[in-house]
Amino acid sequence: MAQQNRYSPAAASFAQALIELAGDQAQGVGEEISALADAVSSEQTLRQFFADPSIGLGERWAVIENSLKGKVSELTLNFLGVLNLKGRMPLLGEIVIAYQHLLDEKLNRVRVEVTVASKLDDVDAGLVEQRVSAALGKTAIIQQKIDENIIGGLVLKIEDKIIDGSVKAQLDAMRRQLLASRTAVVGKA
Repeated sequence: MAQQNRYSPAAASFAQALIELAGDQAQGVGEEISALADAVSSEQTLRQFFADPSIGLGERWAVIENSLKGKVSELTLNFLGVLNLKGRMPLLGEIVIAYQHLLDEKLNRVRVEVTVASKLDDVDAGLVEQRVSAALGKTAIIQQKIDENIIGGLVLKIEDKIIDGSVKAQLDAMRRQLLASRTAVVGKA
């Protein structure tokens, strides 16, 4: 998924601290917290458990520790302990987004949403990835999105920039030019 870079300053602070502590293990820690956030967001019971203020810190920590000890790195487990202690477990999803953003910066990566009319095969997806990487001077991580309405070509979304090379956009531009020239001709008559 092309991720929205929307997260609170608190989430950004936690993510910054975690990535600094992770050092060379930043990629693995990122995968661990991402998997945990995915599990929490997909399971209503887990979401409620982490957000419920009536559950004591000790009780919540016991469940987290018993469930995850030995399954995630000690750093990830300790980080979850800090989040629990600070009452910030509901921020886990935002922290993951902020962490991924920081990790991408650290590894000189950029996430690119590529909208196409039909799914690109592996060869074409690889070519798009190579060309975007070369153009941006960063390693592009491509996520395809299918939209048959664009007819052909592709639309690139890189952070908050959109590059529309779709056939639909080209046809719309030609239509506008034709209408403008028609209006100019009719206006002179």
